Amino acid sequence: MYRAIVLAALLAAASAAQAAPAAPFPVTVSQTKQLPISGAAFYVAVGDEDIAAINVVTSRIVMISGKKTGVTNVVVFDQAGHVLYDGDIAVTAPSGQAVTVIRGSVSTGYVCAPACQAEPASGGQVGTNAAPAGPASPAALAGTTPAAGAAPATIPQATMARAAALIR
Repeated sequence: MYRAIVLAALLAAASAAQAAPAAPFPVTVSQTKQLPISGAAFYVAVGDEDIAAINVVTSRIVMISGKKTGVTNVVVFDQAGHVLYDGDIAVTAPSGQAVTVIRGSVSTGYVCAPACQAEPASGGQVGTNAAPAGPASPAALAGTTPAAGAAPATIPQATMARAAALIR
């Protein structure tokens, strides 16, 4: 009877552990962190190479670099094909250094360090200039209106602060 109770408790604990997903491994844009692995890495795979890059420095050191904000997954295998790591990677903007400008249906994210630079959206496009430029438009505040498909202008932080104040 005692064995049955202990076995039932162990099974319940194991299923609860499987049901609760692990928190994503956090990495900041333009930063690199070592991924904790439990063996010798042989092969790695990343779900979205636009979000994070993975580099096997040695078989015991795997580095993750944040490329742009988003969530993707990484799987690390040993030489026998066993999974050493399988989890999500959450790439975030540097804290306090990001702002999103929303104008109509267009939103553009900017990472500011030291000047604000538009960051591409998931599809690789930086916002769109379809909405008319008004006083809160970062391009209008910087004195430039980029053409559709043109590289985004670098906008000084003071200009972004004025834009944020207008939006509030």
